[in-house]
Amino acid sequence: METFIIIFLMLSAVAFLIGELFLLPSGKLGLLGAFLALLSAVIAFFSFGLTASVAVLGAGVALGLGALFYGLKAKTWERLSLKQTLQGKFNDEHLLSVSLLNVGEKGKAQSALRPMGNAIFHQQVYEVSPLGEWVDAGSEVEIVRIEKTKIFVKKVDKKDKIIFEK
Repeated sequence: METFIIIFLMLSAVAFLIGELFLLPSGKLGLLGAFLALLSAVIAFFSFGLTASVAVLGAGVALGLGALFYGLKAKTWERLSLKQTLQGKFNDEHLLSVSLLNVGEKGKAQSALRPMGNAIFHQQVYEVSPLGEWVDAGSEVEIVRIEKTKIFVKKVDKKDKIIFEK
């Protein structure tokens, strides 16, 4: 019975250590695996003596290294890895189109600007951020500041609109 417990504890220890390396590198699985390996060695020492304890530890180390080597060489973990790559790149056309905008131009919020959203200027959609309060969709907005590719807008008040129209 002790032999079965020792083997079970050592296999569990190796499984937890491999899990620590490949699945959940938080330290908890590794500590649990190390504890189970030492526990199996202690049980082997009290049940079968020092020679058996050293043999159990040696077998555990060999088993762990063998499992690690097999896992890395046999592409066992390939099905867990991410195979997709990012294909996007910085859009120079966006930088050019933003440079065509000027402070003071008016447009319309296509979506709610909370804290970012889309607005239409010159029949083109831009990502904008409001300065101050959030802006509802459909509201008229005015460009207040442009920093590289970031556009900051404010909601056009009815008072400003009347003054602007006169």
